[in-house]
Amino acid sequence: MLTVLVDDAGGNLPDASDVAKLEDDLDLVILAWGDEHHDWLFEWGGKGGTSQHSYTVLDGDGIVVWRADDGSGGNMSEIIDAVDLAY
Repeated sequence: MLTVLVDDAGGNLPDASDVAKLEDDLDLVILAWGDEHHDWLFEWGGKGGTSQHSYTVLDGDGIVVWRADDGSGGNMSEIIDAVDLAY
């Protein structure tokens, strides 16, 4: 699982310290990645790259098997079901 930090708390481009703070604040045990040039946002972000809220599930071969990119906050049970189906 990967969390992508598109902007810092002030809406600016994130750096390594912002990512470390996010991991610490949320006590994350998953990988967090800073998208300092918004490359991920434009390619994978919700609503055509205008929202951070998108969810993508890849199978073991790296193939996209499910995606929700409407910019919504997501439905956890839907995401879990997609992960279960991918494996």
